[in-house]
Amino acid sequence: MRVRPLIGRLLMVFLLPASVLWLAQRPGLVQQLDAAIYDRMLRLAAHEPAPDILIIAVDERSLRELGRWPWPRTVHARLLEQLAPAQPSAVLLDVFLTEPSADPREDDRLAQAMGRLPVYLPLLYTAPSADSAGFLPPLPQFVERARGLGHSNLVLDADGVSRALHLREGPAGHLQPYVGALIAGGGAPSAALPAAAQPAGAWLRQAPLRLSFAGPRGSYATVSYVSALRGEVPAELLRGKRLLIGATAPGLGDQVATPSAAGAGVLPGVEVHANAIDTLRHGHEVSVLGSGVYAAWVVLSLWLALWLLIRLPRHALLVTVLMVLASLAISVAAMALHRRWLPPAAPVLGLLALYLLWSWYWLEWQFHYLRQRAAALGGVRAGAF
Repeated sequence: MRVRPLIGRLLMVFLLPASVLWLAQRPGLVQQLDAAIYDRMLRLAAHEPAPDILIIAVDERSLRELGRWPWPRTVHARLLEQLAPAQPSAVLLDVFLTEPSADPREDDRLAQAMGRLPVYLPLLYTAPSADSAGFLPPLPQFVERARGLGHSNLVLDADGVSRALHLREGPAGHLQPYVGALIAGGGAPSAALPAAAQPAGAWLRQAPLRLSFAGPRGSYATVSYVSALRGEVPAELLRGKRLLIGATAPGLGDQVATPSAAGAGVLPGVEVHANAIDTLRHGHEVSVLGSGVYAAWVVLSLWLALWLLIRLPRHALLVTVLMVLASLAISVAAMALHRRWLPPAAPVLGLLALYLLWSWYWLEWQFHYLRQRAAALGGVRAGAF
């Protein structure tokens, strides 16, 4: 009877690839391994920071000299007035301006200063409710003077690391563009899901952008807020630049764990936006396989290994090791040469499982052969030899 060897073949050809694909789509070991490998491989896709991006940092020195945060809005107004003669190409004021100041004249001065520059403002995310569409806009006078508004939400994966964002996000019918896409100059993609695919009140995220990073904290040119406020930064350094005004001091503003921050704590949100704008402007985004291509990547790897095992049954361990190394090498080459992410965890774990199944199948076949020989010998008449 060859029932067990037949079952082994069916397991290896059909059930094993299906099981690996099923596990890869669920939180667990496969996704954790892929995330860890991705964070290390992403360094292969690092790029030079764009010279036209300059961060004006609310750093520790600025806090010491200007006082505790938040500062009066007249301080931001004075900064914009100082920057206006240098004619920067865009300014992100990464401050939420949703509440009025105690003195309305402060808001009026800041709004007038914004009129001198192409200023972009972020929307404040709030939990969707009957009174809120999920994003709270700045005060009307700021909306009127701003060049553009957009969300600034970053996507956190299950392990708390930010590797991507969405160029459109919000409740159905009220999707907001990513503010960095407006500053990058290309705008946000205009395509949207069909109306039938948008449940009423559903929170939608469209057009994912997987970021590549220029490097660790401090990779982009940075000047202190107080230095820019006092006119200590040369106009040539500001002219034509995309200026990002935001917090970098520890404990202030959003501090995000990113692949590039591994071993160095977290990355300030304003630096993440600098990387995102750079990615959009220069096409540094990391491409991700579609579900069909990913399935083919996993299944064909296993089928090729199985074919080699059938052809070279006595070299199963060598074949498995070489296939594992080949899967990793292809994944590394795709990231380094084309910024394309080929997750290797599922093929590698599938190859290891295939080796175990093949070893069981091979031993079963050998036992079957020995049983046949033993039965043949047992049927020989006594004294025949």
